[in-house]
Amino acid sequence: MKQANSQHRIALFILDCALSNGAIIRFINRNRDNIHLVVCSNPFRRHGRGGNKSLLQLFGYSGVRFSLFLGYNFIFFPLLLKVNYLLSKLTGRSSDCISIKEYCQRHGITCQSSDDVNDRKFVDSLQERDIDLIITSFFDQILGPEIIRVPRQACLNVHPGLLPECRGVFPEFHTAAGKCSDFGFTIHAIDDATIDTGRILLTGNVAMVGVHSLLALGRRLLTEGLSTLEKILTDLNGSLEQARIQDAGHYYSFPSKADIREIKRRGFVLIGAKDIVEDISRV
Repeated sequence: MKQANSQHRIALFILDCALSNGAIIRFINRNRDNIHLVVCSNPFRRHGRGGNKSLLQLFGYSGVRFSLFLGYNFIFFPLLLKVNYLLSKLTGRSSDCISIKEYCQRHGITCQSSDDVNDRKFVDSLQERDIDLIITSFFDQILGPEIIRVPRQACLNVHPGLLPECRGVFPEFHTAAGKCSDFGFTIHAIDDATIDTGRILLTGNVAMVGVHSLLALGRRLLTEGLSTLEKILTDLNGSLEQARIQDAGHYYSFPSKADIREIKRRGFVLIGAKDIVEDISRV
C-alpha cells in the first residue's frame, strides 16, 4: 500500500477495540515510515479508589444496552482477536483480524501499553524518542501539560464529532440522539488539558446514508477523520498557522438511558447483526 507523503516522527496514542481497530490499523499501515511509537491505553486500568463504584454508576446511568455495547468493544472483540490468533498459529495461515499490538509486532513498530501517559517515567521516555507529533485517536486519557510539551510540532486529536458543538465522549451517540446537528469529525490541536477545546485545523461532515448502527457510525467517522489527517500532515505547519480558536460549545459525557431510548426511536441500533457477522467472518 502506498505510504503517506509526509515526514514526521509520530507517536500514536490509541485504545484498541471493535470500533477503532480497523481504522487505526489502516492508518498505521499507510504511515509506517513515520510512526515511531504506538501507545495503547488499557480500558481496564485502575482509576484510583472507587473504580468499581464508577463502573456501577455508569451502568446505572447509561443502562444495559450501552453496557453491552462497551462489552462487545472491550471484551468480546478482543476475545475474537485472541481466538483468531490461536487459529492462525495452529493452521499456519495469515489473517488481518489482529490486535493493533500484534500488527505493530509484525511490522517492527514499537508498541507499548500505558495506564498513565502523564507518569513522569513515561514522559521522560517519550522525550528521549525525539517525537515531532503526538496523535491521539479514540484515546481515553487526558494529556497533561508536561506531555503536551514533548513533541516539537504539536499534539493533535481526531475527534469523531463536530466541534465545538459536540465535545466529549462518544459524540456520535449524542449526534444520533439529536443533540448535535450533523455527523462529522474534527481534527484539532491539544493545547492544554481541557477536553476537545484546542484550535481547530479542519472539520468534515460525513454522510451516513444506509448506516444504522452506532458501531458502524463510529468506524466510518474514525476512518474518514484519519484519512483526512494524512492530508493535513503534508502541510502541518500551514494548517497550524491557519487553525482557528474554538467558540463556546457543548460538552457531553456518556449517553444516558434517555439518550439510548431516543437513539432507538430515531431508527438506530447500537450494534447490528451485520456488524457482528462481519467481525466473525474475519476470523
